[in-house]
Amino acid sequence: MKAKLGQIREVLNKSRVRNQNKTYQAVWCEDSGRPFPLLMTDNELHDLRERAEKHKEDLPALQIPIPPRRSFFSRFFGKSRQ
Repeated sequence: MKAKLGQIREVLNKSRVRNQNKTYQAVWCEDSGRPFPLLMTDNELHDLRERAEKHKEDLPALQIPIPPRRSFFSRFFGKSRQ
């Protein structure tokens, strides 16, 4: 299973022992241009989301790339302007 940067995926705990969780939440993050993985339990992810909700003013703005608009005809016929 491939994951994109910043996308949270549920993964199985392959070396589970007794009381450990069956699954984890996995996410790839980036720091100084270098990707690194994080594994969290459902409870840890819940706590992180609550913290972010309480302190929204501290979060940086999210930059979402906006795809270029295509005309009706280019969407309908599948051609792009060139």
